Amino acid sequence: MLKDWFASGQIADLVLLLMAFEGVILAGLKITTGRGIALPGLAANLLAGACLILALRTVLTGGSTETAAMWLAASLAGHVADLVSRWQ
Repeated sequence: MLKDWFASGQIADLVLLLMAFEGVILAGLKITTGRGIALPGLAANLLAGACLILALRTVLTGGSTETAAMWLAASLAGHVADLVSRWQ
């Protein structure tokens, strides 16, 4: 069963779903309590991670190298945005 989840890319879909849930919870905590991770940094961090997972999904499902490279480049952009938002 787990082998099928990897071969079909469903494992990446599950991780993306969990990341979306994490983002909603963390953003909700920040909005309601004022505590937690700043929203721009949170968004950039989740963007970088999601793009890495999409690159993984592309590779697992036999997608093109160019598509995987595009997701990796987008992840780098999200990572840089995250660093910029945290720089003091």
